[in-house]
Amino acid sequence: MNSTSRSLEEDLADLARAVERETRALRAGGMVKRSMTQRVQIENYRYDPEFPTFSARQILGSREAWTREEIAALEATPPVRELLARCVSRAVSELRCDPDSARADVGHVVNAFIYQESPGTPEEIGRSAAAELAGIKRPWIATAWLDGVGVGETPLRVAPGIELRRPTSSDLELEEFGPNIIGHAPLGTNSPTGILTATVDAIGPGEVQTLVEVVVDALRLFKSVSAIASDVWMRPAVGWWFGGRLRRGPRDVTTIHAVLGEAEEQGLSALYGSLAPILVGPDWRRSSSTDPTPEQLAFRRYREALLSPGDVEVRMTSVVTCLEALFLRRSDGKQSLLSHRAASVLGALGHDRASATKDIREAYDIRSAYAHGETVPSRKKEHTNVLWRRIVDHARRCLVFRLVDVGPLEIKDDFIKRVDSM
Repeated sequence: MNSTSRSLEEDLADLARAVERETRALRAGGMVKRSMTQRVQIENYRYDPEFPTFSARQILGSREAWTREEIAALEATPPVRELLARCVSRAVSELRCDPDSARADVGHVVNAFIYQESPGTPEEIGRSAAAELAGIKRPWIATAWLDGVGVGETPLRVAPGIELRRPTSSDLELEEFGPNIIGHAPLGTNSPTGILTATVDAIGPGEVQTLVEVVVDALRLFKSVSAIASDVWMRPAVGWWFGGRLRRGPRDVTTIHAVLGEAEEQGLSALYGSLAPILVGPDWRRSSSTDPTPEQLAFRRYREALLSPGDVEVRMTSVVTCLEALFLRRSDGKQSLLSHRAASVLGALGHDRASATKDIREAYDIRSAYAHGETVPSRKKEHTNVLWRRIVDHARRCLVFRLVDVGPLEIKDDFIKRVDSM
């Protein structure tokens, strides 16, 4: 049959079959090594008002570990190489896809058989890949493990199809979380944890991942909390988006945690509803990755302050830079104007202006001293960590005011004039 008489979906299914055959041959030839992994068997689960905790033991297992060279060898086999080129060419010519995006999306078919033991049938993979290339929305389910944020007994409804809840022992028995749970907060620290579930219609996994990131950003702005979606798993698992550790390792002892209760559902839902259209908008995401606006730079520095495992001087520098991005022009004086403008916004939001001014001036002094090679003396570390927490919350309130109450479209000079008139 002439290839042009076949649909792109059929060609993608043929590619999946070719990849399946070639990966089987590479395995049989011993080209693909196996690496040891750790799996957890849950022996006990309990929940207390403060922190969910788990008792677990490790079980060693193994999984395939493909190297870049092995993946390149797979893609270089004649049937895979020919079908890859054909599918990419058709996606570009028939669907007007960007060549790089088309290559990445078609390449997901290859990844399906590299990273998943049961990726779905070739027909399912072809159907899913064709839908994503054509920009057709379809149902997705995302499940994310949250470090740093706990949830009380009652699940919190953030938006239609998006829910936060506390974890149960059955969550750790899921295939997606079980193999990756070593190193998570529940097994060794007092960091609260939660589960985020989202059921949405989306074109592809990138949209779903963006939604998860926006929910986590909303949590960070609802409370000054070091929330991290440390594992994200998506369904349908038929090709290319896999649960993966976005961040791991020991949490800093000064990381800010929170446990959210039922009374906070309305406020969190309202904040997410206001933030989501901004943070998923094409203008925000495009400029964020190329030429960030002052608001995006402030947001980035705020997240760095919350998530950095560094010394308190580093975290203080990040949060002061966040405030500078919001309130200072390049030609402005520094400390006095920064503290005055930030305190003006905080005062309008009901905070004590005098204490806010004092806090920001002290934080600025610490940042300036660090920039010139000085560190906080050991006897002042505890005080500085407490101050840092207050400054982070000041920055959070100012960011919410800038993004939600004012809106990100107002240019910085006009925003500063508004603040100076307060």
